[in-house]
This record gives sequence, C-alpha cells and structure tokens, in this order.
Amino acid sequence: IDRVILTHPDYFHYSGMKAILEKFKVKEFITNPEYSTEGNYLEICGIIKKKKIKFSEIWAGETINLGDVEIKFFNPKILTENKDDNLLAFQLKYQRSRYGGDKNFNIFFPGDLTPEGQKKLSAEDIKSDVLVIPSHALKPVDEEFLKKVNPKYGIISTQQPAGGILPARLRIYSTHKDGAITLLTDGEKIKIKPYLK
Repeated sequence: IDRVILTHPDYFHYSGMKAILEKFKVKEFITNPEYSTEGNYLEICGIIKKKKIKFSEIWAGETINLGDVEIKFFNPKILTENKDDNLLAFQLKYQRSRYGGDKNFNIFFPGDLTPEGQKKLSAEDIKSDVLVIPSHALKPVDEEFLKKVNPKYGIISTQQPAGGILPARLRIYSTHKDGAITLLTDGEKIKIKPYLK
C-alpha cells in the first residue's frame, strides 16, 4: 500500500488500522495534525516507528500529486476544540491529459466534518461527481455545502440516509445495502459497482 490516510485519531476511524499496518507493507501514513494519547493509537504510532513507515501530517492547502491523480486537502486550516472539524477533508481528482484538461473525475471525502465545518468549505471550489456523505448520513448535511459540491452520486458508509438534506436526484450507494462499493473511471465516465446485487 503506497499511502494510508487516517482522517483523524478517532477510535472508530483507526480501529482497523493496526491490522493494516501489521499485515501489509505500507510506505506512508498520512494523518491530520491532531494527536491522541489513547492506548490503541499509541500502538499504531509504535508500529509506524518500528517499521520505519514515513509519517506525514497534512494541513489545508497541501496536495499529493500522483501523475493524472491529485489529492487536494481543504481542511484543517486551524485546530479547533471539535475533533471532527480538525479532520482531513480532501478531494481526489483524476484528470486524463488526453482530454485536454476539460474533463475529469472528482470525489470528495469530508469525513465526519460538522455542518459548521461543511459551511466553511462552501467557499472553496469543491464541485465533485461523487460525495462520500458526511458522518455516514447520520447527521444533517449543510445545504450550502451540498449545493457547492453538486454531486451526481452519494456514498454512505454503513448506514441508510438519516437526518440530512439529500436531493431526490442524488443516486445513493450504501455499504449497508450494497456491500463493498467499487468506483471505476477513465477520467470521464464513471462506473459504480456494488458488491451485493
């Protein structure tokens, strides 16, 4: 695995990370600037140190360039008292040069960003084809943020939609209903394959 991105040191987000770091060869571990003294997180830090995995803390404005793929981080700009608003919110953009830069595929990962945090990001250029619905769709989604992303597809991890503003036109995929969800793209067309039929 070239890179693992942990949005923030929240147990529900890193609980499976220890097994990944132990069983796979990971080249780089990326996370936000927040730190945790929880025992399980310290174990993860110990594995990273022992296996000499590159450790990177990312702030808003930083990017990772992978040829035709760019990962741009929009959050955090500062650390707040709310750990959910300190997480890494980022957009993955896949742009094929053969399309002359006119066509690309974007997916936005806001993690558990609160409605307040989502509203702040509404000032950014975050338009994306696919949105991973914040907080597993268990909390309201800021309407301004949703309009700015303007996604065609929404992905929900573990749950069915609940409590948020989700347009009827938005095609929703949920791991609760569809199992593993695979996205395939050539930089223009998108194919989404649910594991469960």
